[in-house]
Amino acid sequence: SVYTRELLSNFIKRIDEIREKYRKVDAQCEDFVDLLISNNTFRIESPIYRNKTAYFLTGFETFELWKAIIQSFMYTGKYLWIYGRKNMKLFGGNFKELFDYLEEKSLNNQMFGIDFRCLFLNPNSDEVKHAHKQQDIFLPELKATIKRAKYQIGDNQLLQKCFRMYSNRREEIIIRLDNCIIYAKPHFDENGYPQLMTDTKFEIFSASSPRGQECIRKFSNIWNEAINLF
Repeated sequence: SVYTRELLSNFIKRIDEIREKYRKVDAQCEDFVDLLISNNTFRIESPIYRNKTAYFLTGFETFELWKAIIQSFMYTGKYLWIYGRKNMKLFGGNFKELFDYLEEKSLNNQMFGIDFRCLFLNPNSDEVKHAHKQQDIFLPELKATIKRAKYQIGDNQLLQKCFRMYSNRREEIIIRLDNCIIYAKPHFDENGYPQLMTDTKFEIFSASSPRGQECIRKFSNIWNEAINLF
């Protein structure tokens, strides 16, 4: 009867309201957070949840995190934006399938709904002097990774447009994976050098949250001011 249908409808609505109220992270981020928690690396110290944000205490910039990001992007992804520096893990040879996937998606001169962007630090910028304590290591590694990226992308003009170089000081690390923001803030020592980020803490929150929107705005501003890699 109409009455029963209405009762059921109200009941379902109430269940949804309760679920939303007690949800640890926004619905858009649940799948990715669950994917990380299913990996022992991230389960050892489980995330802390606050204000619909998942705070992971360790594991940033690790192979396991990048593997999860790329796995998720290749499965159902539309957006993958990377505000990187050297991007060594991405071009270290472990993620060839990502570039094969992008190559496949870029056939017929269109990306078929994929929005991939990757930012490198410009090796000719002044910021290079402040980007790492060990100058003798950092600059050659940055140049070598850019060389690898150019080799990997080759003459694919559509994919070439996905890479740019910035010259500003990087005060936060923003990775957009579809509707999730993976976020970390580097700590600077007394001389202004950022400390190593590998295996440090990071956060995951929704791209549609106020913080998420702010991250998207910041990334877009840096992207618009950056110069082409190719």
